[in-house]
Amino acid sequence: IRVQLPGDTFDRLSADQLADELRAATGRRPRTSGTGSVVLARTLEEDLARRFGVSSQASDVPGAYVLAVRPGRALVWAPTAQGVFYGVQTFKQLIRAEARQGAIPCVTIRDWPSLRYRGWQDDVSRGPIPKLEFLKKEIDRFSELKMNAMTLYTEHVFRLEKHPRIAPPDGLTAEEIRELDAYAKLRHVELIGNFQSFGHFANILNVPGYGHLGEAGWVLSPALEESYRFLEDVYSEIAPAYSSPLFHINCDETGGLGEGPSRELVATKGLAAVYAGHIRRVAEILRRHGKRVMMWGDIAAQHRDIVPQLPKDLIALPWGYHPGDSFRSSIQPFVDLGLEFMVCPGVSCWGQIYPDLDAAFVNIANFVRDGAAMGALGMLNTSWDDSGENLFDATWLPFAWGAEMAWTPL
Repeated sequence: IRVQLPGDTFDRLSADQLADELRAATGRRPRTSGTGSVVLARTLEEDLARRFGVSSQASDVPGAYVLAVRPGRALVWAPTAQGVFYGVQTFKQLIRAEARQGAIPCVTIRDWPSLRYRGWQDDVSRGPIPKLEFLKKEIDRFSELKMNAMTLYTEHVFRLEKHPRIAPPDGLTAEEIRELDAYAKLRHVELIGNFQSFGHFANILNVPGYGHLGEAGWVLSPALEESYRFLEDVYSEIAPAYSSPLFHINCDETGGLGEGPSRELVATKGLAAVYAGHIRRVAEILRRHGKRVMMWGDIAAQHRDIVPQLPKDLIALPWGYHPGDSFRSSIQPFVDLGLEFMVCPGVSCWGQIYPDLDAAFVNIANFVRDGAAMGALGMLNTSWDDSGENLFDATWLPFAWGAEMAWTPL
C-alpha cells in the first residue's frame, strides 16, 4: 500500500485498516511504504490519473472520494483525509461482499454524503453506563459506516470535581472524555458535548442539597441565580473536555416549569419568555467556552412563539419517533425562522428489550428524507434507555440503517 502522505496520522490509520482487512481476507498483510499497487492519494498526480483512468474533477462535499479498482492495482483518491478514510471503508466493504477466489471486481466509484452531520446518540444516563472500551467499539463500527458525529446523553453521570456527590462511582470522567474525543477524531467522528440543562433533572435534584434548585422535582428552576451558578460549574468541567465547537443542552420535556420558584415569573412573563430566557442564558455561558448550542425542538415546535426568542445561532433538533409518512410539520417552524437544524429519528429501543424495527426503519427513512429535502445540517439518530431495559447490541441494525439514510436519503 502506497500512502502518498506517509507522515499523515489520519492516512496511516486508513492504510492500517485496509492492510488488516486484506490480511483477514488473504492471510497476508501488505506492507505500507512509498510504493505499491494500492495507492491512497490526496493529490491526483498525472501518472495516477492516467494509470487509473480517472479525471481530476472531485466533489467539494466534505468526505467525497473516488475508488478505482483495476487489474492488479487500486486507487483511493480524495482531497481530504476524511475522504480517503471513507474510500477505504468502501474498499473494505467491497472485499467483504464481492471477493471471489482472491479477486474483487474492477469498478470506479465516485461517492459523497448527502448530509454534513451523520450522527448518533447513546443514552448513558438511564441504563448501563458503557465502559470506555465499548464506546470506542461504537466509534469503530459507525465510522466504518461513514458516520461522523456522536453524543452521549448526559444527566448526572459526568464525575464533577466541583460537585462530586452527583455522579455514580462508575460515571464518566473528563480524562475519559478527552481520551474518547481523541480516539473519535482520528476516525473522523466529532464527539459533541452534552448535558441536560433544563428538564429531566430528577437524578440531580434527588441528591441531598440540590432539591431546592428544582421545580416539581423535575425541572431546573430558571428563577434562581443559584441554578445558573450551578450550570457554570458544570460547564466549566464538561465543556473543555470536548474539542467540538458544538454542545447539546437538551432542554426537552420541561413539564412542571412554573410550578415552583418560577411560578410568579411564568405568570408575569409567560412560559415562552421564561423558557427562551433560560436558553439564552445557557447559550451565553457556553459561548464563553467557545461552544455553539444545540437543543431538542419539541417545546419550540409546540409553542411556536418561543422560536423567535431563541438565539439565532442555535441548532434546533426536531425529533419524532413514530413511523410517520411525513415529518415536515416538525421541521417547518425552524425553517420559517431561518434556524439551522438536524433531524432526530430514533432506533425505537426504549421501554422494551428489543427494538421495534418496523417502526424504526420507517421513522428513520422518512424523517431523514424530509430533513434532507428541507435543508437539514444532518441527522442525529437516537437511542434511549427509558426503563433501563435497552441493551445497545440490539440496536446496531437500525443505527446502520440510519447511517445509510444520512449518506443517501431515500
